[in-house]
Amino acid sequence: MPFTVGLAPGVDAAALFERLNVEFYGSIETIAQLNAVQANLYYEPDKYGLGYDKLLDALRADPQVRYAEKEELAYQFPPAAHTLDGSELDIVRLPRVRSGSAPVTVAVIGNGVTPNQELPAERVVAGYDATEIYRRTTDLTGRGTMAAGIIAGDSGICSSCKIMPIRLTLESDTTQSLSDSLARGIVWATDNGAQVITTTAYLHFDTTLIREAVRYATERGVLMVASASTDAHQGRRVFPAGFDDVLAVSAVTTSGQDTMRGNHNTETDRWIDVAAAEGVPAVDHNNESKVLAGVEGSTAVVAGTVALAFASRPGVTAAEVRKAITDTTTTDGVSLPLLNAGTAVYSLTGQDSADPEITSTGLTTDQLITDVMSFRPSAVDDTAVTRMELYVGGDKVATRWNPWQSMNWSPPENFNGRIALTLRAVDVAGRSSSATTTVRVDTAGPAGSIVSPAAGARVRGSVEVVFRGAADVASAEVNGVAMKRAGSDWSATVAPSGGRLVVEATDKDGYRSRFTQTVVVDNDGPAATVNPKQNTRVRGTFTTSLTAVNDASGVAKAELWANGKYLGAGYSKKVATGQSSGNVKLVWKLTDRLGNTRSYTRTVIADNKAPSLSITKAPGDKAKVKGTVQVTVKASDASGIARIELSVNGKVVATDKTAGYVLRVNTDKQKKTMKVRVCAYDKLGNIAYTGTRTWYRR
Repeated sequence: MPFTVGLAPGVDAAALFERLNVEFYGSIETIAQLNAVQANLYYEPDKYGLGYDKLLDALRADPQVRYAEKEELAYQFPPAAHTLDGSELDIVRLPRVRSGSAPVTVAVIGNGVTPNQELPAERVVAGYDATEIYRRTTDLTGRGTMAAGIIAGDSGICSSCKIMPIRLTLESDTTQSLSDSLARGIVWATDNGAQVITTTAYLHFDTTLIREAVRYATERGVLMVASASTDAHQGRRVFPAGFDDVLAVSAVTTSGQDTMRGNHNTETDRWIDVAAAEGVPAVDHNNESKVLAGVEGSTAVVAGTVALAFASRPGVTAAEVRKAITDTTTTDGVSLPLLNAGTAVYSLTGQDSADPEITSTGLTTDQLITDVMSFRPSAVDDTAVTRMELYVGGDKVATRWNPWQSMNWSPPENFNGRIALTLRAVDVAGRSSSATTTVRVDTAGPAGSIVSPAAGARVRGSVEVVFRGAADVASAEVNGVAMKRAGSDWSATVAPSGGRLVVEATDKDGYRSRFTQTVVVDNDGPAATVNPKQNTRVRGTFTTSLTAVNDASGVAKAELWANGKYLGAGYSKKVATGQSSGNVKLVWKLTDRLGNTRSYTRTVIADNKAPSLSITKAPGDKAKVKGTVQVTVKASDASGIARIELSVNGKVVATDKTAGYVLRVNTDKQKKTMKVRVCAYDKLGNIAYTGTRTWYRR
C-alpha cells in the first residue's frame, strides 16, 4: 500500500521506518522541497493482518512525523464529446491583443505536450515526467497539446507565453496517477520558472501532500489554475481546485448556464471562482483539428487569460492577477461567475489604445423587416467590449450587455420604406465605434380583408377562410397554409389557432400585411339531461325525454334509437316494450347547428311480467263462513309489490302493502253468497289474480 509521510526537518526516512518496525518494498521516493516521502509500506508487528490503520497510528504518533496518509489517486477522465456552436470564446470577451512584454511560462500538468503547427517547438520549454519512469513529456492523448495551444498557440490567448509540459500519467493508463506525481509536478514547475500552473487532474479528497505542494507554489508567486471537474461531483470540492489559493474553474453553456460537463457551487459553498464556456476548438498532437471538450477547454481558456495578465503587466503578483480575474467576472444572468478576459487584463494595465471594431451588425443591407426582429451583432477590442447600443434616428432604442444575448428591435407600425439602424460598440475604457446598416421596413403591406368567416362567427374543426385582397397581392397564407387564388379572393381550409385566423398577404416586392380574424371555436356537441335515469324499471309503453338541452351554437336536432331501432327526432319519444321484459338500450344523439354531435346512452329495464301470487291460508271454495275471515297471501315481483287487494263480489274489501300479507273481511256484512278473489299489483302496475272462490255465509 503506498503511503505519503511528511517528515520533520532533518529526519531520515529509512531510519525512522526501521525504528518503528515499518517495512517497505521498492524505493523510498523523496520530495525534498516538501520534506515528504512516498513508499509502499506495511507494519511488521501486524505483517499478516490488516495493519494499515495501525501503521498510520504508529507513524502519526511519532514526533518526527508531521503527517502520514494513504496515497490518493489523481484522475483525468476526458469529458464527453460535444458539438460547439462557435461562440465559446466570444462569451469570455477575449481581447484582440493577445501577447505581452513580460516573459511568462505556463506549466501544463497532464498527459504531456507535443509541439504542432499551432504550437511551435521554440514555444515549448523543457518539461518533466513526474512519474519519473519514461523521462518523456510528449503527449499521450492530444488533450495536453490542445490545452497548450489554447493557452499559447499562434491563435491562442497568449502567443508570447511559453509552455512547460509536465507529464503526470503512465503510458498504460492516461486517466489516473498517484497524487505524489501531481505534487512532484507542482514543485518541479515552481522550481523551474513557471508563473502559472494549470491542471485538469483532480483528487476526491483533501490531502496534506497536495495542500503543501500548492502552498509551496503559492508562496513562490505562482498562480495555480485547476479544473473543478464535472457535475458528477454535485457541487462537492475536488482538489487541488478546492484549495482557496487555487483558481477553481468550471464550465457553463454558451448562454452562461449550468452544464453536466462542469461542476457547480452550492448555497453553502461558493468555492468555484470562475467559469468559461464548455469546449474550445484546438489542434491535437497529430495536427488534427479537434474540440477540447467540457471543463478541460474552459480551464485552458482561464489559464491562458491568467498568463496574458502576467505578460501584460511586468511585475504583477499572483494575488493581483487572481483578484483581477475574480473581480471582473460577469455575474448577472449566469449560473457561475463568468470570465471577462479583456476587462480583467485592462484592470491590471489600464491600457486601451484603440477603438472597438464592429465585425458584424447582425444585419444585411436592404434586409426586409416586417415584424419584431432579433439579431446578434459582434465586435472585438484590444481590451473588452462592455456593451452594444442600437440607435434609430439618433435615439437609443436597445442595449445589449452580454455577448451571448440577442438584440431586439420593433419596427414602426404602418411604415413602408428604409430605416438606418446604427450600432455602437463601447469598450471597457469608454472608447466606441459605430456601424450603420440600412434595412427595408414594411409594416403596411398590401390591403385586403378576411370576408369569411365573419368576426365572432362560431366554427368547428377546419373552416374555409376567404381573403379578399388588393390587386398587388402576390401570395397569401392563413395560419401557415398556402391559399389558392380565384380572382381577387384567396381561400384555404384550416383549423383556427387559439380562435384566431391569421392571413399573411405578400406583394410582388416581398412586403407583407397581416390580417387577423377572431372566431369562436365550438367543437363540442349539445349537452342535455336524459330521462329516465340509468337502470330505471319500466313497463309497457314509456316516455323518454331530454331536458336542460343547451348548446352555444344552437341545437339542430335530437334523435332517438331504442335497441338499435330509429324512433325519430324530438325531445320526447314514447317507447313500446310490448309484453317483453329485459334491458332496453336508449341512444339519444344531439346535433348542433355546426354539425357537432354528442350521444347519451341509457339502459332501462322493461318489466311486463305479472307478480307471483298465491293464497297460503284461507277458507276453500264452497266453504261456509261467518264473522271475520282472514286470508293469508304470498306474493313477489322483481319490481317490488305495491299492494295486495281482496275483492268480494267485485268490490275491494281489504288491502295490505306489507310483506307477510294478511287480508281480513267481515262476512256478516256480505251477501250470503260471496265470490272471493285476491289481486297483486307490482310497482310498475303489472297485475296478477288468484282463482275465484265461492263462500257461503252461515
